[in-house]
Amino acid sequence: MTASRSPSPSPSPTPSADSIAQACGDTRFDADDVLPWNPAAPAYTGGGTHTVTLFKGGPDFDESDTESDAEADDEPKLPDKWASSSDPELIVCEFLAKESVGGQLITCEYEELGGDGSVSTRVPVYSAAYSYRVLEARTGRLVDTFNLSGSVSAWDSCPVEQGDIASSDAAYQHVSSRDLTKRLRSLAEGPTGD
Repeated sequence: MTASRSPSPSPSPTPSADSIAQACGDTRFDADDVLPWNPAAPAYTGGGTHTVTLFKGGPDFDESDTESDAEADDEPKLPDKWASSSDPELIVCEFLAKESVGGQLITCEYEELGGDGSVSTRVPVYSAAYSYRVLEARTGRLVDTFNLSGSVSAWDSCPVEQGDIASSDAAYQHVSSRDLTKRLRSLAEGPTGD
């Protein structure tokens, strides 16, 4: 008599992030809280140029205020040759380091559209630093962490979108594209060591 075999269960699919918050984690990193951005994305292995997507969402990655680098008008932005809107190998998550917020640099003043020319909205800009988390999109594996200080002019850190102006209590000095690109270059263009 031969034993009957029951069919092997299908492997369950790898869970993936439903939001940027799930892919980036919270301001305090816990690897168990992070899900892969895209389990079907290419692996971050080998040399050459690796595709990267930057998420700038502040401390909580509230979906209503979170932008990818491709959608954002302000700095920092990554080089086009690294860009990937669909299947990046790496995701970079930018968090405002709340403990680093310094003194007020300037006040951005806005006139009401169609108004009499008087200032209707004022948004202070403060010096600040940001923490960055680099993760493999396919697995959610932490690749690197680092901090950078805001380095663009305070005027270039003023909100530019009407909705951002209306909803901003404050703005924070942005990191320059040059500084972020320089810090990420070895990860995006160098060998991974795998």
